[in-house]
Amino acid sequence: MVENENKLIVHHIGARSGTRGFPSLCAFENDIVNVLYDADVDCIEQIKNNAQKTNSTSLVYPYCISDKNKTVKFNFNYDPYTNSIYPFNDEYKNHYLFYSDHDYPLCQTIKTMETRQLNTNYLDDILCDKKINIPHPDFLSMDVQGAEYDILKGAKKTLNDSILGILLEAELHPIYKDQKIFGDIVKLLSEYGFMFIRFEDIQEMSSYRAPIGLRGKGIQFSSDALFLKKPDFIQSRDSLSIENKNLLLTKLAFISIAFNQVEHAIDCLEKRSSQASSQKSEQSKNTFDDFINKFELAVESMPPYYPKTFNEKYTYQQSKDRFSSKPINIEEEIEPIPQILLDSSPTPVEEILLEYELSECADLLKNIRLNQSKKIIQNQTKKQPEYIKQLLRWHQLKAKGFGIEEFFADKNINSLSLYGAGEVGQILIQDLKQKIDIKYILDCDKNIIGKSLFGVDVIDRSSKQHLGDAVIVTVLYSDDEIIRKYLLKEGITIPVYTMREILASLWDIRKKVDNNDLR
Repeated sequence: MVENENKLIVHHIGARSGTRGFPSLCAFENDIVNVLYDADVDCIEQIKNNAQKTNSTSLVYPYCISDKNKTVKFNFNYDPYTNSIYPFNDEYKNHYLFYSDHDYPLCQTIKTMETRQLNTNYLDDILCDKKINIPHPDFLSMDVQGAEYDILKGAKKTLNDSILGILLEAELHPIYKDQKIFGDIVKLLSEYGFMFIRFEDIQEMSSYRAPIGLRGKGIQFSSDALFLKKPDFIQSRDSLSIENKNLLLTKLAFISIAFNQVEHAIDCLEKRSSQASSQKSEQSKNTFDDFINKFELAVESMPPYYPKTFNEKYTYQQSKDRFSSKPINIEEEIEPIPQILLDSSPTPVEEILLEYELSECADLLKNIRLNQSKKIIQNQTKKQPEYIKQLLRWHQLKAKGFGIEEFFADKNINSLSLYGAGEVGQILIQDLKQKIDIKYILDCDKNIIGKSLFGVDVIDRSSKQHLGDAVIVTVLYSDDEIIRKYLLKEGITIPVYTMREILASLWDIRKKVDNNDLR
């Protein structure tokens, strides 16, 4: 088994003031072990004191970490946050940034005030030392002023075997002389199954110091860079047992959610399931395991609704015609968006995130969900003005007292089924259930088939149940006739009415009544 499976092990190198790169997560701190390193022995006591203020366990070590065991000249600079084994690159002596309430010239802050000879260690060697017995990291973060690449070189075995996520300060410019920069780090980490995810906090500087009022955009020079291991890389490792693969994928899913990378997390959980679903623990071993199990169940409860892909939206000819004077005629079959994706209330997934105080991630999912659904609806209504027309017509009929049941009054229809469990179908059920016997709701969404809506069972649209005296197609799009033909082709022998024809019939009746009232 992978060691410390019941804890999430977080290593942070360059831990001055007791910081770490992994987010602070109140609900999970009891299940986190921090391993904190700093080369400056003078700040170790402060790190220990600050680490005691959290609910997580912390181990603190005065180690200078590099690519091998050696002796180096360590530069103690004017701002201790810039201390480094690398000297300042004088090419950036005129660069500065505005920090908090003051200017921060690099030539001042990275100015070396003293040097000391320090012995370095490398991570792979430290973790093999049974006398120290440091737990292997699931997550590694660094704030080491140009030494990131060296540290990674000294952790190749650990990168391969245990580390699942990395957050490091990556320079886009060589602020320190002879240091490796972001591109070098990306290349190295890709060899161990990591992919660059995103920049978390981009810092800007300027090469010329102008007075306030004459300052524009700066030069992007560094950022915290997030890397996550690819789920496929873990899944493909034949040397790992199924149990170990599942454990690593579970931890990687949790780390991904901590950084709002929800899709990456779901990919991990699907890979875990494909390994052996029977391996999922029935009893949670810790808070993050409990959370992941609930999160996975909530994901499975969501409707599998996807926007159209590019080649579903455009034929090859239509794709080419976008760049010609020829008008594009696109006839799309529109699939109604499930109501749960349109509601402002939290989805089951968002509820789980909120339960575990992951409100930032919950808000992000909600905002993206509502924004993308809104854009899809706007495009649908733009292409389908008939939909809006029918909704308005229905509203006006109800305001005048013309209910849908009026349509069936002289047709000897006492029972019926509905096609479509969307918003229109739901309103119809509530309108009609006290007046007409509603047998079933027909639908093609496997996520809701077998369930009930307002007491009415949802069945597959090809089921051969007794559907009553008629079927109503509840969609208001132009493809309602296509659906009617499909149902008749499936062998339905009772009348099939579309909402459009029902509303049109009632509209005619209403106009006749209005004309009689005017006489």
